[in-house]
Amino acid sequence: MSLSTSRTILKVAGVLSLIGAVFTLITGILVIVGGAGALASTDMASELANVPNAKIAVIAAAAGLLIAAAVAFIEGIISLKASRHNRYGTAALVFGILGFVSLISSVITTVKGGDFSATNIVSLVLSLVINILVVMAASKVRSAYKTGIEE
Repeated sequence: MSLSTSRTILKVAGVLSLIGAVFTLITGILVIVGGAGALASTDMASELANVPNAKIAVIAAAAGLLIAAAVAFIEGIISLKASRHNRYGTAALVFGILGFVSLISSVITTVKGGDFSATNIVSLVLSLVINILVVMAASKVRSAYKTGIEE
């Protein structure tokens, strides 16, 4: 893979990460609002009274989504910077690996939950391919920086 191709991959992946971060942030906010509304509703309160730690589950789900949104946002910014400047290659590699680890946890959750819908499988496979490409591209940019190749 050439340095030019690596930069293009990082640019496209960075934009996709930023878009994904926005959608994840919106989902996290909806979980907070919807969860708070469900917990405050008198009808739902009686049903949720039987669910142990319902408040903790809502808070944990929202926190997980907000953390994922923050990591995706930082990954997108760093990938875009690495597409222009070789010195950000190491940071892009680190966040690419973090994204890959996050994806692996999603795969495990999907397998344990038994949700093998076509949409879910396609989404996981595409995310896996994009993460592998980001790690490869960031590695190439990082090695270009270490060998002294200019921007």
